Amino acid sequence: VMVLKMSEEMELVPLILGMTARDIWPLINFALPAWLLLAFVPRWKWTQTLTLIPPIVHATIYLFGIATLIMTSDEQADFFTLEGVVAAFKDPNVVFIGWVHYLVFDLLVGRAISADAVSRGCSSLLYGVCVVPCLFLTLMAGPVGFLFYLIFRAIGLPGPKEKAE
Repeated sequence: VMVLKMSEEMELVPLILGMTARDIWPLINFALPAWLLLAFVPRWKWTQTLTLIPPIVHATIYLFGIATLIMTSDEQADFFTLEGVVAAFKDPNVVFIGWVHYLVFDLLVGRAISADAVSRGCSSLLYGVCVVPCLFLTLMAGPVGFLFYLIFRAIGLPGPKEKAE
């Protein structure tokens, strides 16, 4: 296990209600139950609703965190060059906000994958064999899981079912 120590010059600033990224960190890792719902009970009537809670909470943390960083930073972030992005991500506050950003969007993509597969009538067996690995890849490597799902969908799933009028 590699342990990184933050240098003294990289100060954690209060982001939300006086709490720093280190204080908030244990609170942000509650998204796993949502991923489990998507993997194991995608057709349950509450899955899509309950799996929206973590992204809403995380988006709120992101909003307050990014607003605080913008208001308290002396430097202008440069997201138009690789060097500017690398410089920004040397700040642990920015890394934290970036991580929250990943949490929000990966889970929203996972929700979309699950809902799409269900709407296309994906069988439970096919869901478990093909969609769940795509969800895992989305959790661990976002765009890779999304891409694999798009490939699976193109090859192995029919179009969305039409709703009866």
